[in-house]
Amino acid sequence: MQGSKDQIAIAEFAEALTIIPRVLSANAAKDASELVAKLKVAHNTAQNSDDPKTSKLKYFGLDLTNGKIRNNLEAGVLEPLVSKIKSIKYELFDIFE
Repeated sequence: MQGSKDQIAIAEFAEALTIIPRVLSANAAKDASELVAKLKVAHNTAQNSDDPKTSKLKYFGLDLTNGKIRNNLEAGVLEPLVSKIKSIKYELFDIFE
């Protein structure tokens, strides 16, 4: 029973994080629903495939200049993971405190 509750919480948290690309897309006057859906498909495909060609999909992000998704690693858009983790931990600490 606890496992299913944990899965629901994780799924809801993941869904809540989609607000970031949605807001960025909307602020860039792009179709947020379409871009986020494409991004979810790319990331899901990367997670559920052993094919080296599709594993590159995990690096996909938004290209709001052109209104599409792209491989951010190849485009030179890199973000430090440490700062993202610290930001999320900080926000979660405030929520559960």
